[in-house]
Amino acid sequence: MDSSEHVRKVHQWVAENVQKFSTPKTLIINQIEFDWKDFCGSFALTLDQTAIKERFSISLGIDGRYTFSGPLFVSPLGAPASFGAIELSDETEIAITKALNQFFPKMLAFGLHPDTQKSIDRSTPIQERVLDHQAIERCQKQITSGTAQITLAPL
Repeated sequence: MDSSEHVRKVHQWVAENVQKFSTPKTLIINQIEFDWKDFCGSFALTLDQTAIKERFSISLGIDGRYTFSGPLFVSPLGAPASFGAIELSDETEIAITKALNQFFPKMLAFGLHPDTQKSIDRSTPIQERVLDHQAIERCQKQITSGTAQITLAPL
């Protein structure tokens, strides 16, 4: 099989296997797990009455904001690439991002600290990027207790 035929088959396989979800009326983020050392984690997602089996990842960006990503198909049919396994609407992605950034504590972005003028980069300890230590404690308690849940309705 030539490479163009393989590429076509991979794209066809991905198109047939990706889960697509339109904008839901309600959205629930729960079963949140978070590594406070590296500021990354995962969560479960329910759209209307559909609980998605695969987990979504959370990470802290260099801009001090939290982002998420969905599960991937890694090397389908031997292709040297990864593809999103779940497709959400733009409205859903915006709602999830906004909810995560309201739930998790605010952090400083990379660059010059506005007050100290000290440079913040990858080597800066994460605790020096924290804007509100009490907010972290509250968030940690919610996650540890298993009561952390974000419900958005209507979307």
